[in-house]
Amino acid sequence: MNQTAHIIGNGISNAVVDIPVHFTVSCNIPTHNVPFDVTTIIDVRVLEAMQEQSVTFTQPVWCTQVVADSAVKKKVSGTFLPILESQHRKNSGHHAAEQCARMGYTHIHLWGMDSIFREDLSSQMDNLIPRPHRANMTVEWRGHWSKIGKQYATTRFYVHTINVNTLHKDYGENFWIISHEK
Repeated sequence: MNQTAHIIGNGISNAVVDIPVHFTVSCNIPTHNVPFDVTTIIDVRVLEAMQEQSVTFTQPVWCTQVVADSAVKKKVSGTFLPILESQHRKNSGHHAAEQCARMGYTHIHLWGMDSIFREDLSSQMDNLIPRPHRANMTVEWRGHWSKIGKQYATTRFYVHTINVNTLHKDYGENFWIISHEK
């Protein structure tokens, strides 16, 4: 098995994605043009946006049971695999990283996960699902990254940034930063 996986989030730094052929996971409805093998959806509002935008996936969707049930109820086409467990304040990127680590990937590249190194929580999904009163989730999101790093201590997580050379906090020795110039 190839031991490298790439996860593409929806932060603005996903603009520098440059991926050789590896297993690639996208989050929600991707706004990038990078081919991917699977996507993660944990919010039923994404299903509504898929219907509004006439989005369908030929790739499998890793999701929670709630999302899978809702997809059936709303008649959203696709293969929805309910392998993710809902956890408060955990985003699709967290779920994707954990699932890849569980599957045995030892090198996981994180693209577009800007809240790891910036205060900005904006997402390219904000255009599809407006969130005018979004809570500041950076503390919880960063806490989840720290837990993931500890739980999968032998997995290396590579955080790709644009012109940023430091992470916002110490996530553990298995988090590495790769800064790209734009």
